[in-house]
Amino acid sequence: MGNIVFLRDRVQGDTIADTPDILLDSFCNSRRQESDVFWLKENAELLNILECAGDIDNNCVGIFSGFYDDLERRVLFFRQYYRFYLSISMDLEDLGYSGFKSEKLAQWVLKENIVESELSDLQRAEASRLLKRRNVERIDVGLNDRLRSFVNCSDQFAIPNTKIAYELTHIVFYLSEYGRKDPQLPDAALVSLQHVGTLACLDQNMDLLAEVCIALRYAGSAPPSLWEDRLAESMRCYRFIPGAFDGRHDDYHMYFVGAWWAMLAGKGGFEPTIPGGAMMIRGARTPGVMRTLSQVMFSNENFARLPWSAARPRIMASLPQDEGELLLNTEKGSPDFERFFEAFARNGRVA
Repeated sequence: MGNIVFLRDRVQGDTIADTPDILLDSFCNSRRQESDVFWLKENAELLNILECAGDIDNNCVGIFSGFYDDLERRVLFFRQYYRFYLSISMDLEDLGYSGFKSEKLAQWVLKENIVESELSDLQRAEASRLLKRRNVERIDVGLNDRLRSFVNCSDQFAIPNTKIAYELTHIVFYLSEYGRKDPQLPDAALVSLQHVGTLACLDQNMDLLAEVCIALRYAGSAPPSLWEDRLAESMRCYRFIPGAFDGRHDDYHMYFVGAWWAMLAGKGGFEPTIPGGAMMIRGARTPGVMRTLSQVMFSNENFARLPWSAARPRIMASLPQDEGELLLNTEKGSPDFERFFEAFARNGRVA
């Protein structure tokens, strides 16, 4: 298996430009085959982050020449993955790859009405944002209004639901054009992000927590220092295991969004000493308190009728010490925890 490479301590001023060639080569050529849809997903995510950073040697993207040359044939046959093809081709060109295929591809997607096959407003929003990057306008009356209505339902985001949590952060990415403009989020949407961040902190979900902190920064709101301190700590704990990737999922996405957050926060970026090749990426998994807290609340329905100040000592008495400490630290470091708890408790009756 070879030696495991650990992250060194990051220092402010390190940039993503340190290592894109090794990282891109690993994900383009070594971990998966281009015929695997997860190859499209992983490379689309990596190139998107690199394009947002905008600070790499454009020679690095030349390794995608075979993919780019065959782009039209691929998207014609695998049109169900058109958003991946749009995203990858646009990011390659914007990162310096010589070519103009993405504009013709965007026009073809509009002409073929491919976006109309999407039932999800989130996917329609992503497609519309991609087309707009090449000045191809798609009319979808009411789409942004529906997205904003969704993100404003703050109480729903205080209840554990990973699917809608990630949908929330992605909507902010699209509305802000990945930090290029003010998404003009109302206060209710910011509260939604705060609730999801509190849940992520309680669950020690560093992948989701990083996305929340990125979304808050794109919305012009400073994330709580506790959350970002925890993210910085988690970024120091990644392991890169040479030659160990076996096709199953690893922690690459958590690492990607953590590095993306670090760049925005001025705390470094991607690690420059990775081994490359078919490496496996593993992050540290710290147990959260969410599962136990939910069980305690469900087993003691009277707790939901109490304000947080009254429920706190009773809940703490039902938790193991380490989980209780995590709960108290999250309370102290998260905004308006009492409001969060009121929605999280789900008091009431089904008529």
